[in-house]
Amino acid sequence: MAMRNRTMVAVTSMGRPAQYNAMSNAAKILPPVAAVALSALFLALAFWQLERARGKEELLQLYAERAARAPLELGAAALGAGAVKFAPVTVRGRFEPGLQFMADNVVVGGRAGVEVVTPFKPERGEVRVLVNRGWLAWTHRAQLPSAPAPGGVLTLHGRAEVPSTGRLRLGGDDPPPPGPWAELDVQQFAALAPYPVQPFVLRLAEGAPANGLLRRMPRPDDSWVHRHRAYALQWFALAAALWVGCALWWWRHRRR
Repeated sequence: MAMRNRTMVAVTSMGRPAQYNAMSNAAKILPPVAAVALSALFLALAFWQLERARGKEELLQLYAERAARAPLELGAAALGAGAVKFAPVTVRGRFEPGLQFMADNVVVGGRAGVEVVTPFKPERGEVRVLVNRGWLAWTHRAQLPSAPAPGGVLTLHGRAEVPSTGRLRLGGDDPPPPGPWAELDVQQFAALAPYPVQPFVLRLAEGAPANGLLRRMPRPDDSWVHRHRAYALQWFALAAALWVGCALWWWRHRRR
């Protein structure tokens, strides 16, 4: 019986160093592995932000080139969205308020509101263009703001815009016009309209008659580029700090 107890003690004492060594080796390996994985993630995010900065620079160049052009007069033909994005546009015709709708989730000066979007039929042709007539603040969420479209033949001046879509929607599908819609989606409108629609939106110039709506003409600027470069610098700094910390850990571990 005493011999058996001594054997169990010996086996146990022999097993402890092996288990301890395994845990010690894992402790040595995990920090470098984690540092490599995290630094790879940080570097990937940094280069992604630099790529976005380059994309914003290209948009700024495109905006400057298109803004310097003479106004494009819309006619009977449908145009490509990429060919007219940011270009000044003019068109003569009439508003068709039957399918007017409002794009929600637009904040101006800290106040929530909607942008009023009304189809416009040029004098020539059947291809309508959606016109962003301006912004109205919400007064009561249970009732849409009133925004009657002006009648008669009008000549409009503004800028062609291609709205970005694909935001995360917490609710279901948008209600039919007048909405409100979660965002200004030209393709969604074209799918329900009984006529062809230009693949862009005409945002009216700030000096045009507003009829009680707030006219805004947002312009891209260098802050877009600087913001993404600042984010990239932060991710590079985090990756560098991680490697410095890992090097200090290795140096201290070696001294033990």
